[in-house]
Amino acid sequence: MKHLLPFFTLSVIFYACVPAPGYQEYARNNSGLPDSSAPDKCYVRTVTLDEYEIQTEDYLTYTVEEAAKYPHRTETLILKPEYSQWETTAYEGCESPNPNDCQVLCYRTYEAQTAMVYHPVDTSLGKPIYKEYEFEKVIARGGLSAYEEIDCALTNYAILPLFYKNGSAALSETSRKIIADELLSLLREHPNFRIQVNAHTSSIGSSASNQALSERRAATIADYLVSRGVNRGRIVTKGYGESQLLNRCADGVDCSEAEHLENKRIEFRVLNIDSK
Repeated sequence: MKHLLPFFTLSVIFYACVPAPGYQEYARNNSGLPDSSAPDKCYVRTVTLDEYEIQTEDYLTYTVEEAAKYPHRTETLILKPEYSQWETTAYEGCESPNPNDCQVLCYRTYEAQTAMVYHPVDTSLGKPIYKEYEFEKVIARGGLSAYEEIDCALTNYAILPLFYKNGSAALSETSRKIIADELLSLLREHPNFRIQVNAHTSSIGSSASNQALSERRAATIADYLVSRGVNRGRIVTKGYGESQLLNRCADGVDCSEAEHLENKRIEFRVLNIDSK
């Protein structure tokens, strides 16, 4: 069985970073940012995903318990190979109000995922079983690609007009349509774009419950996009609960429903903006 998919491993084992000083020059020289970009233009540094082919294969093996009892030889299978990519993140300790001044370009390597097979020396001993393993093999490497011009409005957070029932993270059909029109279409039109989705709540209820609710709401948006074919690695989600209220309506303040509603919001923006 074979099919293609992008793949991200989880645990970081190495990274090298280019700090903010000189970052724009480094990025420009290494990823195709136009030498004479026009004023008031915005660019996103797109990072292509690796493409992998999945293959399945059966191996005769003992369980760990039986391997301790019977003669065998071991083999380490590389199920998912080591993976590296360029990434940008915030420059730690940066105090500039301009996010472009706080970028760090990092080349991160993620360790391979492996499995141990215990091949029986004598198959009449114990109860060896055939176990199916999936292997992911690189067929096309991703990496740092050219800068792509985008609408400057996408570099700042925009509001998604989604409506939730109180205390709920469930998406209505109307909300799904809005997400499809605003986010899914953007991600399909620009297959290397990454976005961040933030969820905020009002101060009604406890701080802890609002924090958890905002995280669930942001996650359900990502889940919906993934269900429509978007790679999860292209979506960053954050829940802020009631920590970033837009008005005076903190705990203990008497506010109208309209004022509380102002704080219940979903925001998104395109990530990896390095130059204007």
